[in-house]
Amino acid sequence: MTIGIKLPLAGDRYEHVRGVPLTRLIQQLSACSIGIAPLSPAVAINHARSSIKLKEYAAAGVPWLASPIGPYAGLGEREGGRLVAEDRWFEELDALVRGDRLRRRLAKRAQRWGRAQLLSRNIDRWERELAWAVAHADAPAAA
Repeated sequence: MTIGIKLPLAGDRYEHVRGVPLTRLIQQLSACSIGIAPLSPAVAINHARSSIKLKEYAAAGVPWLASPIGPYAGLGEREGGRLVAEDRWFEELDALVRGDRLRRRLAKRAQRWGRAQLLSRNIDRWERELAWAVAHADAPAAA
């Protein structure tokens, strides 16, 4: 399944979902068995991305595989997934597809970590940061 972008894939197992309201995203993702987040290290912007995609998979209880670059670099099995070297995608996907036990274990870890990342669980932190930004909005920039 892809959400948003449509890939040129044929087959009964591929599903393209045009868009999903944010309030239904976790529900939609929970239909997935494995989430993937491959990023090319050669594309500079990939090193500055956020880890939100992995947090979304995790909040839905979906084990994930991701490239070991940018914001994904410090994440792993504790957060419900694995980092995959560029030349190991087939092997890692195969291990998760065939490994029911591994997939269930990572799914449990993903859900635990993902739920802790939800905005509703961190609203006080966001409010503090926003209040700080507002309080310092008129301060002159440091030279």
